[in-house]
Amino acid sequence: MTALGRGLGSLISDSSKPQESPRVLPIARIRPNPNQPRKVFDSDALDSLRASIEQHGVLQPINVRPVEGGFQIVAGERRWRAARLSGLTEIPVIVQDSDEARTMEVALIENLQREDLDAIEKARAFRDMMETLGYTQEQLAKRVGVSRASVANHLRLLEMPEPIQDAVAGDLITFGHAKALASLKGKKAQLKGLETVVRSELSVRATEQLAKEQAKKPAAKAKATPGEVPTGDEAPWKKDLRKKIERSVGLPVDLHCTEDLQGRLVIKFHGREQLDVLIERVAPTAEL
Repeated sequence: MTALGRGLGSLISDSSKPQESPRVLPIARIRPNPNQPRKVFDSDALDSLRASIEQHGVLQPINVRPVEGGFQIVAGERRWRAARLSGLTEIPVIVQDSDEARTMEVALIENLQREDLDAIEKARAFRDMMETLGYTQEQLAKRVGVSRASVANHLRLLEMPEPIQDAVAGDLITFGHAKALASLKGKKAQLKGLETVVRSELSVRATEQLAKEQAKKPAAKAKATPGEVPTGDEAPWKKDLRKKIERSVGLPVDLHCTEDLQGRLVIKFHGREQLDVLIERVAPTAEL
């Protein structure tokens, strides 16, 4: 992959300051970055890295920054997770001064350079950086080294119905499928299109053709479930609350709420590793 933006190395290090020497810190004093774009860590990849660490140790220090009560990961969360799984109690680190903006950029670019973010994770990272750091789409594109059109196309995914977002995140359909479905007018038409794509196993090109054919037909009015605010029309207060909860627990959540403020909160996790993180955040004294 070509260099992204300023490059990961230039973001992690500052040539105007002497490089910090690696040191060893207790793993228990280090916590992950709640703004880490990647929410799902492949269990097979973690097991492979764990096995390597058990045999050779952690060969490359992770980057952390001082925060209240300990240290926060700037880059290297996979190594930190695998080291915990291997039973290590300490890990080599490079401690650096890093503000919120730089930490968010490093976390996003580190994952983009490995190309292992799914499109929804990438879209949420773009959105969070724009909202937190005040970037425009053009500014964000330059910072992370992608086109403005790519930023815009990813952000459009977050305007689509939740089942389509879940289908992309779960590799049921590709980013290309979702882009084609986004051209359909209305949430109902998009969901119907998703059903057709999955049932008939349509290719991206066939999905694009389907969208063109549907665009020629009159759009039907979408109906909301009685009493519940449609996901695509999420109220600003509800969106803000959902984002704060996601940042607090470090995992994606669904917040369903009716007009009379009754509803449910669903926290999504995949595998033992994410469950352990959730327990640490919300029920640290619990045992499995």
